[in-house]
Amino acid sequence: MICRARPQYIERKYSKKELLDNSIFKNSFYKNRYYFTRGSYSLQFILDCYKNYLNKKLRVGVQSFTCVSVLEAILNSGNIACLYDVSIDDCSIDFESIKPEHELDVLIITHYQGIPNKSYEKIAIFCKENNIFLIEDCSHGVQSKINGKKIGSLSNIYIESYAWDKPYTSLTGGAFVINNTKPEFKTFLNNEFLKISVEKKRKALSDIKTIYWLLSYTTPENYYEDIDYSIFFTKSFLRYFYCFLLGKNSFYRKLFLFIYKCINRVHKSKKLTLQRLNPVKISFIEKQRNIAEVNDLSFDKPAYLDDLKGLTFFENDSSHIKWNRYSFIANDEQTLAFIKSKGIQAGHFNWPVCLHQIGKNNSIDLCLMTSFNNSEYLSKHIINMPLWYNSEKNNDE
Repeated sequence: MICRARPQYIERKYSKKELLDNSIFKNSFYKNRYYFTRGSYSLQFILDCYKNYLNKKLRVGVQSFTCVSVLEAILNSGNIACLYDVSIDDCSIDFESIKPEHELDVLIITHYQGIPNKSYEKIAIFCKENNIFLIEDCSHGVQSKINGKKIGSLSNIYIESYAWDKPYTSLTGGAFVINNTKPEFKTFLNNEFLKISVEKKRKALSDIKTIYWLLSYTTPENYYEDIDYSIFFTKSFLRYFYCFLLGKNSFYRKLFLFIYKCINRVHKSKKLTLQRLNPVKISFIEKQRNIAEVNDLSFDKPAYLDDLKGLTFFENDSSHIKWNRYSFIANDEQTLAFIKSKGIQAGHFNWPVCLHQIGKNNSIDLCLMTSFNNSEYLSKHIINMPLWYNSEKNNDE
């Protein structure tokens, strides 16, 4: 089975000595990048700081078709989420629906699966003219371009994610990167950032070991779709008890999953708290980033998709899409069944439920700014599938 996602730029196993040699990362702000143990923490931190800096509750514009962690970051920072529909052309917030009279303080652009927002430049100009703080959710990569402009280049701040399913990873983690902010606000951010505790080194090294184990687990000969690899994030000790050879047997996998569910009921995970990423993990990420800059792998659409009927693709002359998964729209489930029959994990992973469906009636700090016809349509009909295995095959050749 071809697993949906794998990190792309882990060249080899690094020794503990190599990972601990990280003196350049100990002073917190490496290349204007502020690292956290979760990607959503970086967004929550920015919004909380900006709220306190302006001394007002913020109205934050965001698309409904995005990850629930974005909504949680907005609400947990004590701000108001203003939800918008997306354009069917790019799965990103519909610029035509945003008006000055909405009085937004912050606008978040999500470049879905690396597909650039088609109105990227217009949005940047609009935000500058209306004094709106522009944040880009580049959790799906920063390599894509539109009209020659690289995503992440026109905002005040952009967000990165280092979750397992990203091209480079620290298992969990993320960062925000400062492009253009007032010096006073940057000083405020720095001071607040230094107040946050740092993840323990022991936890960081353990997570990196889990990453190496998952690289073995997610090879085509070892991966089975009926065990979600996220169970090894929440209960990493389970990797010591999972046998690849026995894992080929479906009964063993069902038994293992049953044992996990029993353990999960008794052994609750610790409550997560906002933390800075340990320098060990920052070093690990930057090693991957350096490899990515030298070896920019090509991810090409599988040729057999062109032979299928009724599909809608997102490529066009103005956009260059760079990501390790491929997304398209299919109006029937036969397409998904066909791809799965080829042993490829595909599905409606991002995102089958929209924020307006999750958040309605649950918060007074939620404003529905539009109808959500496109968001609801995409949540049912968009398909995500892996491309990493194509790039590895091409690289070997």
